[in-house]
Amino acid sequence: MIIIKPLSQCSFSDALEAFNKGFEDCYLPIELSLDQFTCRFGLDQLSVDHSFMAFYNNTPAGIMLNGIKKVKGKKHAWNGGTSVALPYQKNRNWRRLTKSYT
Repeated sequence: MIIIKPLSQCSFSDALEAFNKGFEDCYLPIELSLDQFTCRFGLDQLSVDHSFMAFYNNTPAGIMLNGIKKVKGKKHAWNGGTSVALPYQKNRNWRRLTKSYT
């Protein structure tokens, strides 16, 4: 079963696991330490309240990092990284879920 939770309700160790697993199969793999990962929230102005994690059978399976702020009275949002771990990318349930959000 796939469960989506706000990052604010998840541990940073689960978030780091989802992040690292999601980017390990990229052309240029990314693997961050916990310190590097948490530092990104300050440097990239990411928000735990506007970021999300996906769990598949209680295992971290994906992450979407987002930031939102106001600049000169206008709200700006950006994506700081979205990934799905390789074992879950071909899961039919996952595809149905992601299609429902596009």
